[in-house]
Amino acid sequence: SDAGASWINGGNVGIGTTSPLAKLSIFSAGSDSAINLVSTTTTAVNNWTIGVENSDGSFRIASSTALGTNDRLTINGNGNVGIGNATPSAKLSVGITDWDRINLGRGTAGGADRSWIGFNAYADSSSWHTNSATYDGIVTFGYPSTTDTNTYYEIGFVDQADNSYSTGLRLLKNGNVGIGTVSPSSLLHIASTTADAAMTFASGPGSWIMGTDYSDGGKFKISSSTALGTSD
Repeated sequence: SDAGASWINGGNVGIGTTSPLAKLSIFSAGSDSAINLVSTTTTAVNNWTIGVENSDGSFRIASSTALGTNDRLTINGNGNVGIGNATPSAKLSVGITDWDRINLGRGTAGGADRSWIGFNAYADSSSWHTNSATYDGIVTFGYPSTTDTNTYYEIGFVDQADNSYSTGLRLLKNGNVGIGTVSPSSLLHIASTTADAAMTFASGPGSWIMGTDYSDGGKFKISSSTALGTSD
């Protein structure tokens, strides 16, 4: 009918369209194409809205009378899914505000194809990014390979200022752990190019530190203090 803008075509029902493509087709040229579901109790009216958000074409489910308000689930045109946010930056993005967002995805940032989990961080085809420009991000991922030295698990950090990535810890399949290095050659390999590479042992009575002193030509030292160069 013209008055109700509803049409039946070969058993398909169209609302807002004369050419329904399925048993029920809902079309809107300038606004959200959605269905509103309502239930009532003696104390409340419960509204849920499901459909396509007109501004970006994403599919959404909202606990309100309109899409864009209290969106609980979002699927955008890239296939990214957001739970609690309407702008998912990864295959699965969970969280309301940017800085507390947890992302799950797959990308080739850093030149290697890997699956990752990011806390206020995500990767696209070439670079790491933070969801919030105020907070640094944390990334963890595994990289399977056919060789022991190339199969590893890593924890890293994404700087909020320039989105640069730095490795915090890498664990190889052979059991070697690297702190400050991506190529650990022993069970525990600590490296630094700008400061002492050292380990601290602390208990109630005091502290001991051992390692290479950066400021003294890389000499190995053991000190009864909290820093190499003091009480060596």
